Amino acid sequence: MEIVFSEFLDIERKNSLFIKFTLSEDGKELMEFVVSHLHTIGSKQREIIRFDCSSNERLHAHRFYLKGGQKQHLNIEISYDALDQCKESIRANWHVYLAKYFENITDKVI
Repeated sequence: MEIVFSEFLDIERKNSLFIKFTLSEDGKELMEFVVSHLHTIGSKQREIIRFDCSSNERLHAHRFYLKGGQKQHLNIEISYDALDQCKESIRANWHVYLAKYFENITDKVI
């Protein structure tokens, strides 16, 4: 079962939190998730940061910049706590991630 939702992070509605996760057929187990910060530039949405986790690959973050990006392995197993941590990281730090996107500054997340 796949569940998708999003919420705006700012009053201008240019920044949003996008969440998609998949549960086992019985709904008891978290199978995979994606948590992203999306920013609208003109009429296009750009991904600023994306956290991914699945049964095949532990939690990792993709940071995007005007010029390029990077992937950081966070070595955290898939769990509801990890999903919540990613959501809260974006909610608390979206303005920092956005500034670094435009400045092309690379550093660690969470």
